[in-house]
Amino acid sequence: MASTLAALTHRGPVSRGPDPTGGRRAVVTVTEEGRAVPEQRRSGSVSRLARALHDCTPRARQAPHDVVPPLDRSAEAR
Repeated sequence: MASTLAALTHRGPVSRGPDPTGGRRAVVTVTEEGRAVPEQRRSGSVSRLARALHDCTPRARQAPHDVVPPLDRSAEAR
């Protein structure tokens, strides 16, 4: 865990400081840069999906609209 936190601290998504109550503990805080990571990854995923869907036929793009509602209803019925 210490090496993971050290790497994250070095890259910038978290900061690490002493615990105000003392001891060997540290306080780890997510930085603004760290808060942006999920959004950046989500944006990349959405962009890749949009490019993939662009290459699909209209029928293939319609398929999720046809399949997902019945699957949702089935999952909710359990």
